[in-house]
Amino acid sequence: MHTPGPLSTPLCLRAHAGAGTGGLYSALRLVDTGTVDASNICIFEMAGRVGGRIMSLRGLGPDKDLVVDVGAYRTWPEYTPILHALITEYLKLPVHCYDPGEVPCTKFNIATEEGSDRKAGFTTFVEEMMDRLVRAGARWFPNYELKAIVQASASADKQLTFGNGAQAVASKLILNMPQRPLLKVLRASSLPTGALDSGSFEALHTVATELVSKVYLYYSDAWWINDLGLNSGSFELSGDAANMEVKGRYHDGDVKCDADGQNCHGFLLATYAHDFAGATEMYLRRFQNDRDSPATIIGNADPEGTNFLQHAHDRVISASNDHSTTLAPPEFAVIANWNIATPGAGAGWHGWTSLEHTDVALDPLGVHGIHLVNEAFSMAQGWAEGSLQQADSVLKGYFGVDHPWSWADLEETSNPCVIEYTAAPCPIESAPCPIAAA
Repeated sequence: MHTPGPLSTPLCLRAHAGAGTGGLYSALRLVDTGTVDASNICIFEMAGRVGGRIMSLRGLGPDKDLVVDVGAYRTWPEYTPILHALITEYLKLPVHCYDPGEVPCTKFNIATEEGSDRKAGFTTFVEEMMDRLVRAGARWFPNYELKAIVQASASADKQLTFGNGAQAVASKLILNMPQRPLLKVLRASSLPTGALDSGSFEALHTVATELVSKVYLYYSDAWWINDLGLNSGSFELSGDAANMEVKGRYHDGDVKCDADGQNCHGFLLATYAHDFAGATEMYLRRFQNDRDSPATIIGNADPEGTNFLQHAHDRVISASNDHSTTLAPPEFAVIANWNIATPGAGAGWHGWTSLEHTDVALDPLGVHGIHLVNEAFSMAQGWAEGSLQQADSVLKGYFGVDHPWSWADLEETSNPCVIEYTAAPCPIESAPCPIAAA
């Protein structure tokens, strides 16, 4: 794949900053419809990987064939119809049922192959979009963090400056960036007079960042299946600064069994917790090893790791109502912390604090050829669906590219999960649909 040196100054008819769902999907649609030649598309990404908050850790376990999705992990066609159609119809990737106990199945993982119940990793669909773009001739620039935009007038080209010292020039710019990284870029940019006024920034500040933590425990003996026969269901145990919050699911982690479905080993999802204040991650945040990555692997080779694994095991056993004292603790854990310090993310997902300025927040710079495609500023926050909704809207409104989906009216698919979050707790019963982590 094309990776230029730091002194390159590529000229891009279309530049896409952020190689996440919305950024790559919008680029792929421009190419597939013949609207833009792939060689005129530049894709810039601050990290060395694609996906953003979709991140799959592969090659885990004794056979190096287990995967952990530390970020987004499944489709739910009732609430994410575009995402599901993108994966199954447009990219033609195989899926399998996320929860074996759910009949009929309503939620899906990406499978390793047709008919398999093994996880391929949710990043697979983002990787597939990037592969198609690169094969078509699009230019791919990993480790290019956008720092600033300089634009003299509404119709002028944009000069992009990156963290590695490189620069690029683009006619049109699509930003697949969450709120905090976006604001950081805009503060350092020089845009046409009046492009961003006080009302624009007020609108961009009408979303709040929600902090998310996940914990996966690897057991060489998947006791919840081998001993209890549980491959579906959930368990919970409240936590605090001294005790790990437990919100687990028996059906989420990647598990491998023998040919007879016996002697299973693999991952148990022990925690999937989130809130706006960060209270649910109080215990876990101290174990984050490196701010540069949301994922931390904790093993049993040192006292700190041994202590954590025993603590997490004890908490899970208490929450699962299986009080056996003979079960061995997990061999290692994968912890995910998506918080304000996570590079390129700044959160797990977002929620509206006000719905009064959504028209501006969704499209603050469109007339200047700068477009936002991200769940943070969408009507389906917390889902990749929101990013895809925004991408389809931008493609139709500014590039004349209609969506490829079988349903006639895209607006009919808008997810009603828009809640005006305030300082006071919002009871889940007031939400019109399940929250993103449901």
